[in-house]
Parts: sequence; structure tokens; C-alpha cells
Amino acid sequence: SPEITITYNANGGTWESTNISDDTYCYIAKGKALNTSQPGLVTREGYYLLGWSKNKNSAKADVSLDTIATSNMTLYAVWKKETGNGLSVPKVSFDETTGYVTVTNIVPAEKAY
Repeated sequence: SPEITITYNANGGTWESTNISDDTYCYIAKGKALNTSQPGLVTREGYYLLGWSKNKNSAKADVSLDTIATSNMTLYAVWKKETGNGLSVPKVSFDETTGYVTVTNIVPAEKAY
């Protein structure tokens, strides 16, 4: 089946793989689910990713990655501002060379309330 283009727009975030905020393009076969071709990790300082929407200004992630792609489309990252309680999401990275797992962005116990 023909290939179609899914454009992922970081919408204020940056792609971890390239460290840029430009659009990332994924190509998938027509009739396949969006989750068969993912763009990689996108981050935005002070926000967390809710998901994706066809609407640039959406507050809801209203596009499921199980959606079957039938035509070219642009999806925008949907961000939610982190609350000011000092809590943040730990980040886990894995070094394939050494086998070490590193966890960063850990909240000190006295801040977790």
C-alpha cells in the first residue's frame, strides 16, 4: 500500500534525538496504525507531554496512536504545565555499552509532599 506522511510538530518542545524543535516526519503505509512509526522522545522545559492532537492549540491529546492512518496528517504535541509543587518526573536512561541505568531528576524526599 502507498506510503503516507505523518508530520509530528513539537509545538514548543524539542526532539531529544536532534535537539531541535523542527517538525519530524514519519512515513507509514496507508492503513497502518500511527504507533507503527514513532518520531522519538520530545521534551519541553517545565511541561509534560499529554499526547498528540490535530489541533495546534488543543488542551487535550485527542489523537490515539492506535489511529489508522488514511491520509497525510500533522500532529501537534499537547503540553501541560508542571505544577509548582516541586515534583517532577524522573528520567531514566540506559547506556547500552556499559549496561548502566541512570536515573536523574529525582525529587529529594523532603520535597515530596
